[in-house]
Amino acid sequence: MRLFTSRLNWAGVRIARVTGKVARRSGGSTAESGEALLPVGGPAALDHVVRVAAPETHAAPPARRAPRVDAPRMATPAVLPDVVPSPLSAEARSLSDALARWRRDGDAEAALGLLGVHESRFPRGVLSVEARVARAEILLALSRRDQAAAVLDSLSLAGLPRVSELATIRGELRAQAGRCVEARLDLGPVMHDTASDDLARRAARALDACR
Repeated sequence: MRLFTSRLNWAGVRIARVTGKVARRSGGSTAESGEALLPVGGPAALDHVVRVAAPETHAAPPARRAPRVDAPRMATPAVLPDVVPSPLSAEARSLSDALARWRRDGDAEAALGLLGVHESRFPRGVLSVEARVARAEILLALSRRDQAAAVLDSLSLAGLPRVSELATIRGELRAQAGRCVEARLDLGPVMHDTASDDLARRAARALDACR
């Protein structure tokens, strides 16, 4: 609130609090009706008026900052090396595909074709014996006995898991082809050493044709 203080007389001046007017006192009362006057009191009264007219203000407290929340850090994905299939796993898959065509689908010609591709890819592979045994099995199913015999002739049967069965099959094919000496080499051990009566009977019948 603005105050007019010109021509002040500490002994005879009343200062209007509300209207800000200065009234000279000349005999007791000259204030306009409705004015609220402050008592005369010299400089101290004036100081009081200033404090009333301009009330002390207090600065607003600084606003609180919200606590900082860091964004979650994304984990850096690990870089995995390219997985290169081993030669053995590739060979096993190739042979499995060929056998699936024969044993699952019953497509002998397609299986022989896949075996040919397999053998050209892995001519000296770890599973080369298994591939040739599978070829002989399929050829027998197609009644291509001479071709099956040629495949089995190329194998050394010693140490194979199915040695007695394979020796019986090869001995039968040799006996049917009149190769009795070779047939006896295959079938003699089967008749004496095998625990399978069925294989022993088959070996005996095959050798009967050579007598």
